[in-house]
Amino acid sequence: MAEYLHKISELRNRFRYDPKTGWVFWKDVPFIEWARGNSRAKQGYYRKWKREKAGKIVRFHYVNPRVVGRLSYRTVSYTAPRLVWALHYGKHPAVDDKIIQINRDPRDLRIENLTRMSKADHYRETLTKIRGAKKLQYREPQRSWLTPKRLRMWFDYNPHTGDVYWQDIGWSQWKELNRGPRADPELYEEYMYNQADTLVEFRKDKRGDQVVDLKHKVYERKLLSYALKEGDHIPDICYLYHRNGDETDFRWENIGMTYRDDVDPDAD
Repeated sequence: MAEYLHKISELRNRFRYDPKTGWVFWKDVPFIEWARGNSRAKQGYYRKWKREKAGKIVRFHYVNPRVVGRLSYRTVSYTAPRLVWALHYGKHPAVDDKIIQINRDPRDLRIENLTRMSKADHYRETLTKIRGAKKLQYREPQRSWLTPKRLRMWFDYNPHTGDVYWQDIGWSQWKELNRGPRADPELYEEYMYNQADTLVEFRKDKRGDQVVDLKHKVYERKLLSYALKEGDHIPDICYLYHRNGDETDFRWENIGMTYRDDVDPDAD
């Protein structure tokens, strides 16, 4: 959360919130109000803003359908629930508070759908839901894996096709990745001849997931693709799924992420 937040009076002067529908509107303000506090304000920009936004619904930016919307207003980024809460109650939520959408729909900003909860309570509630599931249908993130930085030295992921390739590793990198007896020039030559720049051949494990073995660890393909693309392992409270239901389609646009407590433990 930004250290600097605009005064409620300024926000209410620029935005109008309808608590019944959950919509936020840009107010149609005169130029003198629009330009206040902005030394670079120009009539041309104002006319463009008035034509495109004045009196219209605020369009929050959503990274994906499961993530709350955000709005950048004069260098400060507000999440949609926190901005709505401030407009309705006339007070910014505390830094340690989270504004939660009860039905978990990030686009439903009706005031009756919002509740305030401390970050600590929200975290404990999420853990309780996960632990209370009857069956754990999705594999936990593997914290014993190599770091994403080292995985990128081994693998290359193509987000457009979903293919994963073995990397063309230089000798110095090979020695860094294979210390001890494995740092053998013959093993390096064998890898470069048989595997480098070739498609990774994934096998199916008992759960039916596509996996590959590396350094006595088993890497599940969805999690591996995420780590290679994002440079980080997925959060503990999330899991990955195929958006179109095709479990052989590993294109980045087809890999979705959602909260683990949204999983129906009795689903097939």
